[in-house]
Parts: sequence; structure tokens; C-alpha cells
Amino acid sequence: MFEFFFKYPAALYQQGTLLLGYTWIGYALTVAAALVAALALAGYLHRFASLRPADRLLLTGLRSAWVALLVLALCQPLLLVTVPVTLRGDVVVLLDDSQSMRIDDAAGDGRGATLQRLFAPDNGEVSLALAERFPLHHVAFGLTAQPVDTGASLEFDSPRSDFANALEHARTQLQGTTPGAVVLVSDGGAEPGAALQDEMLAYRAAGIPVHTVGIGAARFDLDLEVTAVSLPPRVFPGDMLNAEVTLRQSGAAGRQVILQTAEEGILLDRQPVVVPATDSFTVPVVVGPMTEAGMRRVSFTITSQPDEQIIANNRRDALVQVVSDPVRVLHFEGEPRFEVKFVRRAVSDDESIDLISLIRTAENKYYRVGVANPEQLADGFPDAAQALFEFDVVVLGSVDANLLSESQQQLLIDYVARRGGALLLLGARRSFAEGGYSTSELGALLPVRLRDKQSEFRQSVVVSPTSNGLLHPVVQALLRVAPDDALEQLPPLTMVNPLQAVKPGATVLLQGSGAESAPFVVLAFQRYGRGTVAVMSARDTWRWQMHSSVASDDLTHETLWRELLRWLARPVPQRIELRTEPRRPVPGEQVRVTVDAVDAAFQPLAAAELSLMVTTPLGDQRTYPLSRSAGESGLYSAEFAVSEPGLYELQATLAQEPSPVVGDAAIEVFASGDEYRAAELDESLLRHIAEATGGGYFTAADATGLDSVIEEIQGDASSEQRLPLHDVPALLLIIVLLICGEWFYRRRRGLA
Repeated sequence: MFEFFFKYPAALYQQGTLLLGYTWIGYALTVAAALVAALALAGYLHRFASLRPADRLLLTGLRSAWVALLVLALCQPLLLVTVPVTLRGDVVVLLDDSQSMRIDDAAGDGRGATLQRLFAPDNGEVSLALAERFPLHHVAFGLTAQPVDTGASLEFDSPRSDFANALEHARTQLQGTTPGAVVLVSDGGAEPGAALQDEMLAYRAAGIPVHTVGIGAARFDLDLEVTAVSLPPRVFPGDMLNAEVTLRQSGAAGRQVILQTAEEGILLDRQPVVVPATDSFTVPVVVGPMTEAGMRRVSFTITSQPDEQIIANNRRDALVQVVSDPVRVLHFEGEPRFEVKFVRRAVSDDESIDLISLIRTAENKYYRVGVANPEQLADGFPDAAQALFEFDVVVLGSVDANLLSESQQQLLIDYVARRGGALLLLGARRSFAEGGYSTSELGALLPVRLRDKQSEFRQSVVVSPTSNGLLHPVVQALLRVAPDDALEQLPPLTMVNPLQAVKPGATVLLQGSGAESAPFVVLAFQRYGRGTVAVMSARDTWRWQMHSSVASDDLTHETLWRELLRWLARPVPQRIELRTEPRRPVPGEQVRVTVDAVDAAFQPLAAAELSLMVTTPLGDQRTYPLSRSAGESGLYSAEFAVSEPGLYELQATLAQEPSPVVGDAAIEVFASGDEYRAAELDESLLRHIAEATGGGYFTAADATGLDSVIEEIQGDASSEQRLPLHDVPALLLIIVLLICGEWFYRRRRGLA
């Protein structure tokens, strides 16, 4: 009854606030009402002077009251309330249109066919059920996201699934659409990253659940895949290529397969591999030597098996840079030693090693071999960063720590930690603890623990590889040339520094067995900052060349020094270093190139003139300016689009005097991207997206349950509303009663 007379429930009046919505017209009407009331009173006083004062007062009150109520109605009275509003947002269905949806492994049907059967815009089972209750929008996504028209079919040809872009499109770019829920239909073949995480947070904050539907098999019946290849960042001409190939198998345990390695399409190696029971395993591969300088494409292929689910993932290509610039090595000895002569002889025929020997012959007197000009190292060991940092590898032999000033020792620390150089320390009577390193700043660099100084120590040891050493490229190279493939057959070496313990994080490659029970550390290394520190603790490696038991054509000593110096130099960063993102771009994507540029002292270049030249697979060359990063000194970047598959060569150039500094890199663009790699259903990623946004995960078999779940999550929200009161029935009724009451009273008193 209350709502009939007052238009709204009593609860709204209890929680609401009354206000007027009038404008200047309302003010004028209020004044007019006051005048009407005054005239009414004056009229009754003048015209009906015979009336009793009570009658005049009653009639004036009645007329003033209905006039005031009429004016109130004209002033647009409002009731300000907060009322619940039912939210029935649109439902957006995101359909994976990538190449991996072509795989035929979804419950006896292809992934794409299953997706069309359930979610086709015009006749999909689930889509039809959702369309009966909600406004429905279909969006196909891959590298980009586009709405799907009714009757259109998906091509499943996109080389990548970008979940973040698809979710962002559904949330912000569908015109006139406020999604109440999103349904993501995919096999989960996408890389999680910061952009996807940001989108999930945005959906969570907006209260929009994302329901995910997984299509595909969680595990293939039979499949072999080359998932990753680990190569050194650069190699030198003549290097053997040491690679680690990671393989993944499903249903192939116990089978023998062939791993083929090819360089630029030329077969280099065929290696039989027995597949273990583990899902993922790594196979070491050694091929070569690499002879031609430049960017080289090396492919690793597992031979396909009968009835294998996917063969597109059996091959993986990788790029390796064969650099033509030689390794720059500085070998410093505090006294004349045989080792200098024989190290130089070992690398003399290696055009990839540029060795400078600096030998202190007396106080402030040095013998220099291999210097580029008479001024180079004329004052002995460098005491300036620019002079030391030009070398890739620094070798310290019998150098007492006191021969290096505090500034030179700090310079060596900076050389390893900041410049990323390689430092190699040799065994000698004035090195390690016997040279005072245990009390110097350089002691912190070493991978070995130093004992107390033992000036009379001397021990002959038989060298053998450790278990870690057997997997290392330097030791593998030694074993290829050692007699009977065993280093133990070589002459013993002499230890004058008792090194038997290493620091945590250090790796021992060669050890020496002597009279004592514990083996000695012969060759070990550790990472320090950006660089590497290694020790070769034998005093006389030349015995592997000059001992009477060694054949004249034995190459063990040469191999040791060539491989050791080359290996130390491979990871040493250069002044111009390039990084690309994404790692494996596809046609149509933007590639971002980031360049780290430093000066000769390896300090960041805050302001430099840098350019990027890109050579496309068709041979076209394009130049892009590199812009300085606002957030980090020495960091520059540029972007360009890749349009066709193939090899893109990148060259960043720093313009300076007397000659430019150049950094090289390359990227391989694949038409299919990584769609067929790790192509099994990634249920964990889809569940994570659903849980993070308040949605649910469904399989293709139970996707029909989406309708009820989405309906259940629709809820009420509050909205502030202004409810009009000018047409409330009670107000009209009161005005009519007041007018009638005035008329009846006047008639009764004989005034009408």
C-alpha cells in the first residue's frame, strides 16, 4: 500500500536523501507561491471581513498549502538512493588461431575441429548455449587479435599465441563492450611473462573472471623433440663446436635414434642416442672444426619415428658466431722461465691467438715479445684500465704479489669483475701462497684455497681428468690427441704449490695424483663477476712436449694451450654487445635490439653516436638510429619489423676516432615460430590464468558446463540513482484533498 501511494518502497525513503532538482524557474515559482498565499490572505481579510478570524485563517492555510505543494512538485523533488543494479556483462570468447591447433590429438578429433565444434560463432554447441543468455563476442587470436564474424572459419595459421594481447583486446578494445566474463579456448601454447601477469592482475582488479578451456592431449603417445641447444657465444676459426642438445621424449624410452648435426645444410655428424626413461635429457655433441668466419647456422635433428605425433619439432637450428679477430693474450712473468718459450711455441701457428709475453728480467727492466709497437708495455705491467682492458686473457706466471702495486691489483679485480676478462694463474715458485697471494687483494679472485707458504714444496703428479672435466671442451680436446685417449700416459708434471681445496662454486677439470692421498688441483676455474678466473697449477706443462717419452708429433701440449686460451676468451664481452627480443621472432613481429656500449676502460658510454644496420634475408640493408635509454647509462635500443623468414644480420657501429667499434649479432626468423615445440596441452598455465582471475578451468569434454558457471557468477552492484518524486500519487492526492477541502468549507460558510 505504501508503495502504491509513494511510488517507491519505504526502505528507499529510510536510506535515501530528499533534495530538489529545480533551476531558476523553481525560485520564481517559490516567490509566486508566496505571493499567492499573501494575496489569498489579503483577499479573505478584505472580501470576507465578516468572517471569524479562525475561518479566515483556515481558508488561507488551505489555499496556501495546496499552492505550496503544487510549487513543490514543479521544483522537481528527488530521492537520492543507492540501489542494486544487476550486472549482465557481455561474454567474450577468445579462440586460439595458432598453428598448434592443427595438431590431431584431441579426443579422436583435431584440436581445431574440436574448437569449431564447441565454439564456432554460428553453430558451436557451447557458443549457442551462451548466446541464449548473454551478448556474445568471438575473437580469434594468435600474434594479433581480431573479432570473428558469424559464418567465418578459423585458419589456424598464426605462428604464435599471445595471451596477453588477446586478454587486453577483450578488456579494452571491443567497442561498446563491457565483458562480464571471458572464455579463453586454447592448448596453452604461450609463454608466460610480465605482460600476461599484468593482464591477469587487471582482470582480477576489474572483477572479470577468465574461464579457460584446454584442448589437446596432456601427453603424446609418441613424440621426440629437440627442445634447446646450448652453444658458446662465439668461437674462433679452427675450434671444435661443443654443444649441449636437450631432447624431450614421450613414449620413446628405450629406442635408439640418430642425432644429426649439420652446418649450413652440410652433414657433420651422426650420433646414435638411446632414449632414456626420463622425459628430458641432454646429449653432448662435438663437431667441427669451424672454419669459415661469420654467422653460421648449425642444425640438430632427431630422426623421426614411425607413428610419431609431430615431426616438425624434431629439428632445432642455432646460430654461432665464428669471429675472425684473434684472442688477445697478455702473459706476464716476474722472472725468466722455460714456460714462456714453450707456451709461445705451442700457439705460434695459431692465427686466432695473439700472444704478448712480458718478462721481468730485473728491477724496472722487461723483455717484451709480440708487442704491436715499441711503446706497448714499455713500463711493464699496465697500470691503466685502457691498456689492460684491451686484452681478452691475462696470464700471471711466477709473479710475486709485491710486484703488483695496490692499484694494479685493484685493476686486475676490475678487469675480471667489470670488464669480464679471463685471468689465468700458473703454478710457480712465486705464485699463489708462495707469492704472497693469500694476504693480497688477488687472493679473493682465486678458485682455490691457499695454505700456508711452503717454499720447499715439490711434488710430481700424474694428471687425470675429473668427472666434470670429462664433459669440458678443453679436456675433451686433450683426450682426442692424448696417447691411448688417456692423460695418465703422459709424463708427470711438477707441483710447487700445494693446492688441494677449492672454493664453493669452483670446478676442477684436471687433478694430479702424487705421493699424498689427497689429489692436487691441476686445472680449475670459477666465475667472478662478469669474468672467469682459472688456475693451471703445474709448473712445467712443457714436459708434455719435451720429455723423452713424448713423440715428436704429439700435439698434447699445443692442444692444451690453444684450447685453454680459446676457451677462456670465448665468453669475454666486447665493447659493443647486442641483445634481441623476442629470442625467436616470427614474421610480422617487432624486434627490439638492445645495445650495451662501453668506452675503452669499459665504463658505460653515456652519450654516443650509435647506429644499427640490419641485413635482411633478401640482402637488403637498412639503417636505424639507436636511441639512448633514459633509465640506464650506456644502454641504447632500436626496433624494426621482420617481414619474411630467414637470417637477419645485425651490426651496431660506434662512430669514434681513430676507427669505429663494431658489434655483430644475428637472429633467425621462423615461419612457424615455436608452435610445435612443447606442444602438449599446458594445463598448468590455463589453470593458473583461471585461478588468478577468479574463473574456472574446463576440458573440452566438460566445456558445456560453462553456461551455468558464468550465470552463477553474475552478481549485483550498487549504483547511485536520483528517483523523481514530482509524480508521487500521494502528493497529487493531498493537493486534490486540500483544494476540495477549501471548496467544501467555503460552500458551507456560504462563500462559494
